Amino acid sequence: MATDDVPGDICFHARSGILQSISQVTLETFLDTFNSLIHDAVLGHDDPFYAGRGVRLHAVEVRSVTCKDPDTNRILQDIIRETTGRISRLQKQQGESEILLQQRENENEIMLKQLAGEIEAESLRARLLEARVENDRRAALTAGEAEALQVRAFFDSLGDGLTNEQKTALFNTLRKQDAIEALSQGTAQMYFTPADIDLSIETRNTPRT
Repeated sequence: MATDDVPGDICFHARSGILQSISQVTLETFLDTFNSLIHDAVLGHDDPFYAGRGVRLHAVEVRSVTCKDPDTNRILQDIIRETTGRISRLQKQQGESEILLQQRENENEIMLKQLAGEIEAESLRARLLEARVENDRRAALTAGEAEALQVRAFFDSLGDGLTNEQKTALFNTLRKQDAIEALSQGTAQMYFTPADIDLSIETRNTPRT
């Protein structure tokens, strides 16, 4: 079909189809299903109008919506503003929620690193303590073995003329003597009983003149 204004005819026909489609639904349905409603009204069926003019539509876009009734148009604009505001608030809340979530994730990550550091420090302290205990045990064992060798060498040097009890008594006496000499060189004071140092006191009666 020949026409002098192909774009104008197409726009007029598409607008007529859209108006006819939206006139059959409520305002709420129109707002909820706007995109699908427009698409179905223009592209949802094979319209011979376009084919007869050698035209094939691939997409349709509505740039503006205006109501003939001023009151309905005012309500529509209020709804659009409210919807736009609600979408903006939701986007803002979503952005704030994502920021808070990221902050919490960062805080949790920092806390986990701190805990890992504390656990590692406690593990190192425990290993150090175990090493010190082991060193003290080995030092004590070495000192005990050295002391045992000295005692054994002392007992062997006394020969077989003394019993073990006599050798032990002599060893204890010498140890007490070493302790007394060590104390005499310092400022500490220690009191020994006669029994501690095998001190015997002899009392003699002298004749009076």
